[in-house]
Amino acid sequence: NTTYTNKGGNDNMPSTTTSANSEECQTTWELKIEGRLLDEGQSKPDSRAPKRKFSSFFKSLIIELDKEMYGPDSNFVEWHRSPTTQETDGFQVKRPGDKPVKCTINLQLDHQPQQFKLDARLGRLLGIHTGTRPTIVAALWQYIKRNKLQDPVLRDQIRCDEYLHRHITYPVPSQQPRSLNWI
Repeated sequence: NTTYTNKGGNDNMPSTTTSANSEECQTTWELKIEGRLLDEGQSKPDSRAPKRKFSSFFKSLIIELDKEMYGPDSNFVEWHRSPTTQETDGFQVKRPGDKPVKCTINLQLDHQPQQFKLDARLGRLLGIHTGTRPTIVAALWQYIKRNKLQDPVLRDQIRCDEYLHRHITYPVPSQQPRSLNWI
């Protein structure tokens, strides 16, 4: 069974695929997602450094196609990184149809090291909104020291002030209501 694809001269037009074993003609469209890293600050890029593939920058990709056109069961295209993932220079989706399709593309960045987003109020309290785990712990520790919240006798316990208390949940309700002895 051989398949021929004729794209014509215009990439915006749907392609026509004809099977050699049938007289059917099916119109399809194709979505390609490609990208590259822009080296804005470098005058001479280091040619010895290996170029990273496009997929290496992401944890996952989710494309949501028009539900009315493709139905609730086949309107999602998903890719998730796994330990055995082969890196690629882009992503490609091909579907039947000859009408414009609304789609939403969600690319989740693969931050190395992993980044965390704080609640907006806690972020204002600590002076950071996103950061690595060590950065967030350091900001929390700085807040505790600046506001003298460490118990002077039991140094492994923290007394929450009214602002920090709003953001801390306790694993066991019977623990001291305003102490953080698990930090």
